[in-house]
Amino acid sequence: MKKYLFVASILITQVMQAQLEKGNWMLGSNIAVTKLEIRSTATDIRLFINPSAQVFISDKVCVGAGLDLDFNFSKRSTDTFSTSSLSWGLGPQMRFYFAKPSKGGAFSQLKVFFGGNNLGTSTLNPELNFGYDFVLNEFLALEIFTDMVRSFHLEKGANKP
Repeated sequence: MKKYLFVASILITQVMQAQLEKGNWMLGSNIAVTKLEIRSTATDIRLFINPSAQVFISDKVCVGAGLDLDFNFSKRSTDTFSTSSLSWGLGPQMRFYFAKPSKGGAFSQLKVFFGGNNLGTSTLNPELNFGYDFVLNEFLALEIFTDMVRSFHLEKGANKP
């Protein structure tokens, strides 16, 4: 049980400065490790890492860049089928805080990542997030947010939503 609590805390922890004034930096990362087993016939394991760096260009508004790395392994025991994939994405992001949080604050974030995978497929992922920061101290906050992702797969110049 302790392992699951540790993983859950890492999923929503992001190192950041609670000061939302122009010139300050926000550094963070989301890390997720999941394992799903269905009736011992199927196993899916996923590792997701998302480091980012942003600078406040004005009070409550920051811009920067981020990187998405996603490794997925699937195994089906009924037909001895297994597959693994590595996906990546890189791009700009922008975050707007609705108010200066003292103990917490709501925000929205826009990301536009270009990426690909080991199968040769390229993607364009615009993503809009809404969330809330629970500020723990001057340098640390817990984040809860939603993902609203629309992915466009680009193969040989064709746009396939």
